[in-house]
Amino acid sequence: MIKKEITLKDGRKYTVGFKEVGDNFKCIECHILKRTLLFHNSVYFKLHGKGLFPNYQEIALWTILDYEKECEQRKGLLVADWTS
Repeated sequence: MIKKEITLKDGRKYTVGFKEVGDNFKCIECHILKRTLLFHNSVYFKLHGKGLFPNYQEIALWTILDYEKECEQRKGLLVADWTS
């Protein structure tokens, strides 16, 4: 896995990892990584088609966007009132 650190315009930093998968490596897994005591663990990943000339920065940004959206949805579920 290739690991890269990306800094967003608002200063937030993410560590992402890229791994080619599938038959003849036609897809790219982009992982959001969190540092633990000894390793980086994947907390979220998204599968993207590779194409001829993949833009890894764009793939990372879309994965981060999807991860943040999912985190917001989880927060909403935790505070939702299910008694109606």
